[in-house]
Amino acid sequence: MLTKLINLISKYKYFIIFLVIYGIVLYTFVPDQKKYYFDKDIKLFKEGNYLIISLILSGIILSTTLIKCILSKIKITQIFNVFFFMTFLCFSTFFMMKTTVTSFFLYTNRKFVKNEFTKSYEIFTISGKRYFTAQNIHSKNDLINEEEYYKYSGEKDASSLKNGEVIAFKLKKGLFGITYFEPK
Repeated sequence: MLTKLINLISKYKYFIIFLVIYGIVLYTFVPDQKKYYFDKDIKLFKEGNYLIISLILSGIILSTTLIKCILSKIKITQIFNVFFFMTFLCFSTFFMMKTTVTSFFLYTNRKFVKNEFTKSYEIFTISGKRYFTAQNIHSKNDLINEEEYYKYSGEKDASSLKNGEVIAFKLKKGLFGITYFEPK
């Protein structure tokens, strides 16, 4: 029984290593990236830029693979096999592992700062001591709630805030144009 287990592990060792590394990344790296971004900014990135960036990177990978196969003078049937395998690999990487790949894009976005700016929000609804909604002074469709305020400020309650008060956030725009902040 033990020898069958050892044979099975040695046969699939690279796959097992991949799963262990992927699990560590999924449970440590991925949640850590969300603390730097407002939820709406991540959602806008996934809806707009993610598909474009994924298609461009897939095109680069597939083109490089195709050129390498042609220069290596591989048979046309082998080129098709490699090309279809790489297409499947790109699809599974960019579309089936969207959360993980998005986290790597968010990390890369933060490493290259384009500019810094301040956004100001005016509180227009407060209910109780914890719940409120604030609206961007310059854009009426840009709203934040108490969760985003807590995430940015590190505060645990909003009892000191008053209706009509202005909250300012110092934000940065990264490589992919996604707005982020440094949590306190």
